[in-house]
Amino acid sequence: MGELFSNHSDELQFLMNLKKYFGRSYLNNLSTILKDTDITAKEMQRVVFGHSTDNLEAILKRPLSKFRSDILKKLGIFTK
Repeated sequence: MGELFSNHSDELQFLMNLKKYFGRSYLNNLSTILKDTDITAKEMQRVVFGHSTDNLEAILKRPLSKFRSDILKKLGIFTK
């Protein structure tokens, strides 16, 4: 994933494992289970991945949040 990411290889591996075990199908299943609650898709992303993409200001305040966001987009977890 490049030299930029090599400094954070442990975080990269962690995110790749999250995708492996808790990917899109997991989120879809979780959404089905929780359909009668008021939890949003973004809130589910935040719970599962510790991150969501809905508030740019909040993203920029958290450590490694831009890195996490970029990786989760590359892994196909986040689409925007």
